[in-house]
Amino acid sequence: MPLAFSNGAIIETTFTSDGTKAQIISQWTNALVAAGWGGSSGILTSGTTPQGFKIGMKAEDAGATCVRFRINGATINGNQDFFLLPTNGQLYRIWANKYQYAIFRSGLDLTLTRACVFGGVPWIPDFLTTYLNVPDNYFGWIHGAGSTDTDTSRTEQSTLRAACFGQVVSGQNTSGACWIIRGTTQGAVNFVFCIGRFGGNAVSGSGAGITKWDDLTWFLEEPFVNYAISSVPYPAGLLWDACRVEKDFDGETRFLIGDFTWRVITHRTASQYGNGTLLFLSP
Repeated sequence: MPLAFSNGAIIETTFTSDGTKAQIISQWTNALVAAGWGGSSGILTSGTTPQGFKIGMKAEDAGATCVRFRINGATINGNQDFFLLPTNGQLYRIWANKYQYAIFRSGLDLTLTRACVFGGVPWIPDFLTTYLNVPDNYFGWIHGAGSTDTDTSRTEQSTLRAACFGQVVSGQNTSGACWIIRGTTQGAVNFVFCIGRFGGNAVSGSGAGITKWDDLTWFLEEPFVNYAISSVPYPAGLLWDACRVEKDFDGETRFLIGDFTWRVITHRTASQYGNGTLLFLSP
């Protein structure tokens, strides 16, 4: 299966926080609108995929310390919120295309809480469109490190900022993701994963036999995104403008693979071998 490309604008931007929620909402809104989302003032709708699906997202000042992000629709809404804490003087990064986004506090400290939110509508093969039978054509996901305004139990270590997990592992909070799938909200029992079709990340530390070709070059794989029920993952599609590679990289670095430039989203150390790295296409 090939990678899924959005064939549209890709927006990457950074900003230094002034400590306000209004700035987070404004920067997120501006970046996503520039990438092709519709809407304004923190209430946005993705572009419609070639398979006919879209997702709505809302970022709002919920009255406490964080910006609250949630799936937002006319008749279908998510039942799990995610929170991003504006920290004065800290750098934040936004990546967006017309179907997908990431916003997170920049840096390699994965012990942070309420420091990242991801969301979007995945690519799916055409034969699944009839099966999904999605009301309002809404189909998508949201994921982050913080499920309440004061959440300190969940860190970036258990998000896509840390690894592309191929299985449910200890330390993953069960409120890690919310899905709208087949017209149903799947919330607190779900997590969002990236897995490669070779499955090398399912056995951490098992060596080059599952992560490299015979000439010791690293696997580059499709970034499958899954939802999970009762700790069992189900493939739901692919991330857009993304790939997964078995090699560990420093987070947020940028480099060429073939004719494409990629931004490293995850940050893994060599001692945490086998969980893979998520890369987003970089303009």
